[in-house]
Amino acid sequence: MRSLARIVLPLIAVSIARSQADWAINLPVPMARAVHAAAYDQKNKQVVVFGGNVNGGIIGGTWLWSPTSGWQRPSLTVEPSARREHAMAYDAVRNEVVLFGGRVSSGYSAETWLWNGTSWRQAKPTTSPSAREPHMAWDPSSKQVILFGGWDGSRRNDTWAWTGSNWQQLKPTGIQPPARSDSCMATDWKNNSIVMFGGWVGGFISDTWIWKNGAWTQVVVSGPSPRSEHAMAFDGTDVVLFGGDSGAGRVADTWHWNGSTWSLKSPNPAPSKREEHTLTYVSDQKYALMFGGWDNPDGHMSETWRYSGGAWSRLTPVAPPGHGTHAMAHDPALGLTLLIGGYQDIGMGADTWAYQSGLWRKLTTSKSPPPRVEPAMVFDRVRRNFVFFGGLGSGSTHLNDTWLFSGFNWAQATPANAPTPRWGHSMAFDESRGTTVLFGGRNGSTDLSDTWEWNGTTWKQLQPSPSPMARHDSALTYDVARGELVLFGGWNGSAGFLSDTWTFKNGAWARMSPKTSPSARSEHVLTYDRVRELVVMFSGEDRNGRQADTWEWDGKDWRQRQPVHAPERREEAAMVFDEKLGRCLLFAGWDIGHYRDTWTYGSDPAASSVLYVPACQGSAATAPSLGVSARPWLGTSVDLVAIGLPSPNTAVVLLGAGRTSIPLDAIGMPKCVLATLPLATFVAVGSGGTAKLPLPLPNDTKLIGVMLDTQALVVAPGANNAGLLTSNGLELTLGMK
Repeated sequence: MRSLARIVLPLIAVSIARSQADWAINLPVPMARAVHAAAYDQKNKQVVVFGGNVNGGIIGGTWLWSPTSGWQRPSLTVEPSARREHAMAYDAVRNEVVLFGGRVSSGYSAETWLWNGTSWRQAKPTTSPSAREPHMAWDPSSKQVILFGGWDGSRRNDTWAWTGSNWQQLKPTGIQPPARSDSCMATDWKNNSIVMFGGWVGGFISDTWIWKNGAWTQVVVSGPSPRSEHAMAFDGTDVVLFGGDSGAGRVADTWHWNGSTWSLKSPNPAPSKREEHTLTYVSDQKYALMFGGWDNPDGHMSETWRYSGGAWSRLTPVAPPGHGTHAMAHDPALGLTLLIGGYQDIGMGADTWAYQSGLWRKLTTSKSPPPRVEPAMVFDRVRRNFVFFGGLGSGSTHLNDTWLFSGFNWAQATPANAPTPRWGHSMAFDESRGTTVLFGGRNGSTDLSDTWEWNGTTWKQLQPSPSPMARHDSALTYDVARGELVLFGGWNGSAGFLSDTWTFKNGAWARMSPKTSPSARSEHVLTYDRVRELVVMFSGEDRNGRQADTWEWDGKDWRQRQPVHAPERREEAAMVFDEKLGRCLLFAGWDIGHYRDTWTYGSDPAASSVLYVPACQGSAATAPSLGVSARPWLGTSVDLVAIGLPSPNTAVVLLGAGRTSIPLDAIGMPKCVLATLPLATFVAVGSGGTAKLPLPLPNDTKLIGVMLDTQALVVAPGANNAGLLTSNGLELTLGMK
């Protein structure tokens, strides 16, 4: 037959071509953090967030928030170094965000950086405040960025102004605010001034100060309780203060400053108590944007809230807190992914979360497994329940309890036999045997190499030989196309990181010998892509540190992919295949802190086929139908299969681009419809009522997303006046694995 490429290449202009397999983030969210800094870039209409502190220490990185696009992380070649407790303010004269100081890895910083909307550059002022953790805001009266006080090993009360190229120390007359740290300054646009409240002087304070026309004035007025690490910003009407740390602990109160008095508000809903967050005035939208913060037991936060008209509204959807070493599994019937356990910022997780239709929600259950890290969970496709086993509990208790989740509740199983207590083991559901298989793990300082099987009632230890080396933190999944489990990598206390690939089939392990293999690693994730029929591996830690590479296993060899997008490097993530989405689903993990991002991986569009317009039968015994033998992946060959053919088992296959629905009654084919205008036709002759037409698909990325419409015109003597019948229409969308 003629080359398919010659037929379809002219159609590329109307194709929906996108990309090969790639990662996509469900909703970009900065890593949960505190003591970061933020400012609103009025010219470019975006909130700029930089740095902060996460569970693992100080971080850098620039994030942008816009009312239209939400959170985005730009790709930058030059940025300030990682830091915390720095300050940022927008210079409305020069249309630049000014960043100063903070705590860096080597101590306090006195650097000045400028953001122009697309890039950072470091300023080189000849005079500068001392290296410190400062307070800063824009002064509308003098049209300057004003810096006050802060902490450089001692508390300060000096006042500085940024001229655009240099810092100038001011000598305001009259009374000065006492030296302080962990205070907050905000621009009061209504009153053309800066307001500063509270802070820490060896204890919490609650004084209110106004900066205007080059002088400080204290306003003695009742208001918020003494506090530090709170946040303030204008909201279009007043200056709003939220939260902070106080003598009573962290608070979640909302206050308004109108220029002369404070008033307590009671909005509902409202953010939870916190400190070390940011509030930023989004001037063109006239609301205040809050991000991040810290509390105990929640740890670092990554919520985004808007405050406008006296009301708080949450802008980012509910999601689990940052996790690592958690367990996930997927129920295909419900299209639901379940998450439980793992490390969080503070302590171990015990909450149960569900991901369904693109959203996370926290489930309320009457019973639940105790908190733990490094457990394992699978979905039992025979008994329709989730199977959860083991892990490391509080007090470093090694667990070997078995829990089942169904009907949106947990129940502890009481098997007659069970594997020994362990953590870091691997589990997968063996669809060919209808059982859950568990391998390895660690108990105390001992790595394990035993293989167990759960049949829905009890555990049974298997005795396969050979068997993989003892290990923990490996990854295991079921390869549907080849009917076997696949295990890769892990950590052995003597050998270190491992890079061996094993399969488990019919109760026996077999070591594979791939020509190419990922680096030896542990804490990676592995799942089977049921659309692309490949095992997908991502991330982990190897001898060079945490990784962000993507690999695929085809049953014989590993292939490293080079997706355009990818999650940041990490270990301790969890990944499943979401059958409703038709994509791999990855959540969270750990690098310098816990991520709480949700990613998917797969081809977009995936190779697929869909039926349209019905076949016609005439007086024949059956109506002919047209299908395809496999998904139409580029670089493969599929068969177009026509069945239900009367003698002489002959069909003319029409190949076109675009659906039609043209009645053929007028030419002697009642109730028959032409489904596409053919660009090419091919004759297929078969036997036994079936005819096949081979359809080779070029390995050409230009054809990704091209849609081909096909139909079989079937020779059926006597079925109608024309002696011809039409099959259903069949539309193929070409994809690239």
